[in-house]
Amino acid sequence: FDVTVNRILTRTQSKKKHRHPLLEDQYRYICKAVTFSYLPDDSDAEYPISLRVLRFPIGEDSFENVITNLPEKEFPAMEIKSLYGMRWGIETSFCTLKHALG
Repeated sequence: FDVTVNRILTRTQSKKKHRHPLLEDQYRYICKAVTFSYLPDDSDAEYPISLRVLRFPIGEDSFENVITNLPEKEFPAMEIKSLYGMRWGIETSFCTLKHALG
């Protein structure tokens, strides 16, 4: 599973203020209570974002879901899986160290 998802983040809920009416299904509202440095609180600006959603097996009945902005041409799904596997070792080591130190 390797899908690219495009979204347009905005602080306004008004469809009349959206700049791309044909892309209405891509709009996602971010409320003012959520900190998002790329969109000022009182702005009608838009922030386009493209994310890649990957899902790959890690066991017989287990899957891992990863969301990234790494390009598909430079980072095929199997390379992302390998990189994630290497990172997971670091994360578990850090968690063990963190709990040992309190």
